[in-house]
Amino acid sequence: MAYLRGGSSTDEAKLKVFTDLEPRELGTPAVHCMLGSSRATSGIGWQNLFAAVQLCFGDVKTSELRNSDNFEIAIAEDKNGWSGRSPLVVSFLAPTWVVLQEPHSACVAFGIQATPMSTMAFAKTLNTEMKVYETILGDENNVHITKHRPNLSGHVSVCGSSDFPKGADSGSTGDIAHTTLSASVAPGASQITSFTNRVNLRSKDARSNLESGASVETHQVSPFGIDVVIGRRAHTYHLHFPTPVLLSRTRMRIARKSSYIEVTNPVVDPSDLKECLDFVHPLFMSAGHPVLWNFGHINLQCQPRLDDTKISDCKWLVTHTSLMFSKRERDLREKSMGGANIGSEARVDFKDSLFSLFMHSTGLQGERARVFGINHPTGGGVHIMIFVSRLLLDLASHTVVLDAAALPLTNQLLPRIHGFLAAITNAGFCNIKVDENELKLWKHMIPAFVERCRQWKHQSSCEYVVKSKIPLSVDPGQSPICSCGNGKLPANFITGVPKWNQVSNYAVRVAISPSFPSLFEKSFTSGDIGSSLKKGESCKKSSGDGKGLLKCGRCREVAYCSKQCQRANWKEHKKSCHS
Repeated sequence: MAYLRGGSSTDEAKLKVFTDLEPRELGTPAVHCMLGSSRATSGIGWQNLFAAVQLCFGDVKTSELRNSDNFEIAIAEDKNGWSGRSPLVVSFLAPTWVVLQEPHSACVAFGIQATPMSTMAFAKTLNTEMKVYETILGDENNVHITKHRPNLSGHVSVCGSSDFPKGADSGSTGDIAHTTLSASVAPGASQITSFTNRVNLRSKDARSNLESGASVETHQVSPFGIDVVIGRRAHTYHLHFPTPVLLSRTRMRIARKSSYIEVTNPVVDPSDLKECLDFVHPLFMSAGHPVLWNFGHINLQCQPRLDDTKISDCKWLVTHTSLMFSKRERDLREKSMGGANIGSEARVDFKDSLFSLFMHSTGLQGERARVFGINHPTGGGVHIMIFVSRLLLDLASHTVVLDAAALPLTNQLLPRIHGFLAAITNAGFCNIKVDENELKLWKHMIPAFVERCRQWKHQSSCEYVVKSKIPLSVDPGQSPICSCGNGKLPANFITGVPKWNQVSNYAVRVAISPSFPSLFEKSFTSGDIGSSLKKGESCKKSSGDGKGLLKCGRCREVAYCSKQCQRANWKEHKKSCHS
């Protein structure tokens, strides 16, 4: 960990590369840290860049002996930030083997990532290397190397301990195996078609069981993991693949005399995963606590608030949230709106609903609303209510997030809140219509939205622990989330909602972000970005506005002024559209 002394004249001058620029010229430059070979190194040098950087202004205190296992750093943050006189503290995680290459003389630096925009703004001041501050690892006044992060005495929770325990075989003590992963490439192409995990048994007991004809089964334990089980759970081997696994597509080869098992997983197309609702943002129990697989934690109290009262300044949000749809997903929507009867896809419908949530909560398109209902019209009506408090920037993820509260409407709760439901009907309530599959996806996502912003601790009686299941249920009238976070909301979190005090103790805080395409999508964008939800059936234009209206190509009953207008109303119109 390195830090700059903002209070000293030398280092304060270094920080002027940021403070001397106008906000529009400065923008939001991406920063990083660097570890590299010393200037005196002869031969081939080395360099490693670290983009996951934590910044704050504050005073650093150390405890225990430097370079010992118990050496710790504590940072007392200066709330005055840039206007204060405390040092700027820059910290990052680095592998031990990198630090040990040159533990005293290696260069450590804090700088700005080179992009066309940042180069234009900073190259004259910082030259081509874009380093704001540089020293060596042996600089004990300005560099501290610790085992744990600042203000922590242990490691953060990492998912995986429950799904892939230590040791290759969890069935018997000392029973091990050797696994190898290989890839198959299509002839005449550079595209990987499948991955094969091979388990070479080394245990005499396991080899004997396999050779004597013991049964071999596979069980999927995570989006990327499979358990291979020999016999009656006597030997269980955990296989991990670099791409998503569909158990129904895998092939298994058993070599009983040679004592190995091969599991081949073809590289699936993203469209094949449409029914795998728990693959979007999976939650797993680890050491008795729910842990997010691929969703970063966010402290909502530290994120800057966007002023969404000025709609003209927020129009960029239309383009930004439109990027949730990959080219394949946009093409799917186009075909559906054009009259093709191709059915629905839960993930695409879910992104449509998220888009509507962002557009209506800001008033960018359609009537402004702060209270939303996830409504399955033919399956019990509203199942989940969402109350939007504010729109924030998610700085770490370079996106936006809705700071909101979620209220699952359970069979036990409904009799207690009749008065609230009657009052809310005419108070700017917005229905988001969903089908059965999309509703199930929402019930998988709400627990993830809760966990990523959680500031409270799960109780010993947590329903997740008791049932060993997340979500708790996707059935009608049942809650998908535990009750540990109920009512733990900031003061005055939701305002302007009639009889809010009747339900606030049953609501839980959530952080709702756009859901962008997976890296497994072949193409992310098409040329028509940001055109969703603008006019048409919702804009109420007529043929007298200068051009004729176009009818829906499927039902021929509803008219729109443009394709953009049709996209705007599709989420609502598709429920009643018929050929």
